[in-house]
Amino acid sequence: MSRFKSEYYNSSSGVVVTLVWGSEEEYNLGSAFLRELDGEPMKPVGRPNAPDFYYLKTKQQATALYAFLRQLKHRRATQK
Repeated sequence: MSRFKSEYYNSSSGVVVTLVWGSEEEYNLGSAFLRELDGEPMKPVGRPNAPDFYYLKTKQQATALYAFLRQLKHRRATQK
């Protein structure tokens, strides 16, 4: 299991999603992108080892994240 995880709540769909990043580099890129979208992550109370948690308030934020994830997937595929 990967230790590089982030979670986000998509308020437009009402779903919490766990992102498992493929590498430390992807985790760092993803964390920077999520911070741009939402600011500093939250840490759930009572879960000190929980992944960083982001709250995406708009559909546009979720759409931007999905586009970013597609870019990472394409980048990974072209590096092989």
